[in-house]
Amino acid sequence: MSASDWWRRVRQIERGVALILALCAGGTALADKPSRIVSLNLCADQLVVLLVPPHRIASVTYLARDREISHVWRRAESLQINYGRAEEVIAQEPDLVVTGKTTTRPAAALLTRLGFNVVELDIARDIAGVRAQLRQVAQAVGEVELGESLIATMDRRIEAIRSTAPLVRPLAAIYRLTSGTAGRGTLMDEILGAAGYENLARRLGLDGQAHLPLETLIVNQPEFLIIDAPYADTPTLTHQLIRHPALAASPSPPEFLDVASRDWVCGGPFIAETVERLAAARR
Repeated sequence: MSASDWWRRVRQIERGVALILALCAGGTALADKPSRIVSLNLCADQLVVLLVPPHRIASVTYLARDREISHVWRRAESLQINYGRAEEVIAQEPDLVVTGKTTTRPAAALLTRLGFNVVELDIARDIAGVRAQLRQVAQAVGEVELGESLIATMDRRIEAIRSTAPLVRPLAAIYRLTSGTAGRGTLMDEILGAAGYENLARRLGLDGQAHLPLETLIVNQPEFLIIDAPYADTPTLTHQLIRHPALAASPSPPEFLDVASRDWVCGGPFIAETVERLAAARR
């Protein structure tokens, strides 16, 4: 038996085991559900892991195991990983490939031409986009009911915070790597608003990911400075700027809040927890 025949036989056995596990779980047979799902995008990784049991996931990206940027890093430690290359995906013989419209473009294009079932996700720029993306993945993986349940829980938690937002909102600034911020049209801006803050970037008329000079930050005197800097142990320009003497000497130095990148860079039901944490800090 050649190496390729051996691997093909292994894959057949894995599929059989996956089907047996699903049937033993008391559910419906998975004939209409993909059983070898590959994700090629960090945000897709997280939705797939939240919606699908491990035995139906062929691989997720190596980024899914990064605790700084992945909300599901613990679960991903037991999953096989990929590096976004078409050849490794083809070898895994997936029946569904989930990727992003802005990532792994060559691999996604090749896999589509070869006839693989490829679902592309757009960037979730607001909470409505999170719902749409979650529904898209839930439909693709055959877990519509679970997807709607996650959406309902997320909406309920966020609405509970929105209903208690103050009329006069404290001014907050998001500070990311290399003095970046998040303005209108970003999920971070939406989360900040849902938690009861006014976003400085929005007040300044900034859209998308924008640059926020330290001078502008000092002049506007936000009450809160939300640090979104992954890899906290790695020196970055952000860490240097927030220690600048001019910021400390301002009449009203801001209160610093740390939000990990994994909590709001990607859209998912876990953003409800981020809204709750930010709201608690505001109070």
